[in-house]
Amino acid sequence: MSRKITANFSVSSWDETPFIDQQGENKMTTTRAGFIYTGDINGQSSIALVMIYDQQGQARYTGIEILEGNVLGRTGKIALRHEGHFDGKTSRTSLHIIPEYCHGELRGLSGSGHSEATHGGEFHLELTIDLPVE
Repeated sequence: MSRKITANFSVSSWDETPFIDQQGENKMTTTRAGFIYTGDINGQSSIALVMIYDQQGQARYTGIEILEGNVLGRTGKIALRHEGHFDGKTSRTSLHIIPEYCHGELRGLSGSGHSEATHGGEFHLELTIDLPVE
């Protein structure tokens, strides 16, 4: 049975390190970050991202997030694949749950969705999930 869930999140840590940053070229970085979630998801996560910036400061990124906590009363870990774009003010991300990397009471969870985060402002996530039958 599919169900839509929502959560707000905040950044608990952000460590971005350039590995290509030469004049006239697109800057590339690796980022390790942490988020705290509240709402239908309550918990915290760690994410690793690879980001590439254009000359105007916009970026494309991809990464994997491991979220540990509670989803609709079920405790465990879920893995999310991220593909996104930062336009200089807002990050918009497509999210896909990786079912084979979900653990605990969230084993077998699947689904997808999106998140939006405004630089210095609101952070919101929405997923449509399929919960395994208990």
